[in-house]
Amino acid sequence: MVSVQWLFVYAVLITELVLSAVLILPLPDVIKKPAIQHFTSLWRFAQVRRFLLGVFLIIAILFLDTVRLLAKVEEKKEKMGAVGAAELRIQQFRNQRNFYLTGFALFQLVLLYRVQHYLAELLELRQRVKESKSK
Repeated sequence: MVSVQWLFVYAVLITELVLSAVLILPLPDVIKKPAIQHFTSLWRFAQVRRFLLGVFLIIAILFLDTVRLLAKVEEKKEKMGAVGAAELRIQQFRNQRNFYLTGFALFQLVLLYRVQHYLAELLELRQRVKESKSK
């Protein structure tokens, strides 16, 4: 059974991937401009930034815990040898999976912030060019 913490990480990761796809896909300006403006306005709210920082910290703690558990499994593996190898392989597989999930979720959160920042800057520059052409 999946624990709540890993379900949370998975949900955050899926949400980040969907948001990244919306920002990266080549959509018409009619759709993309309001989406970028909405995401940019959300980053300005302190509550949203604190929430995202909290999510980042929770996932970072889970990432560090997974690294610790991986080291622990490796240590047990060296001590036990071939006895109980199947159980250790299962633990190692779970910990490696969780390591990749949390690492990718952290990376995706940082990437989402940077993509949003660059797209907002691009939108502003396009607006300046449009204004300068109209003058």
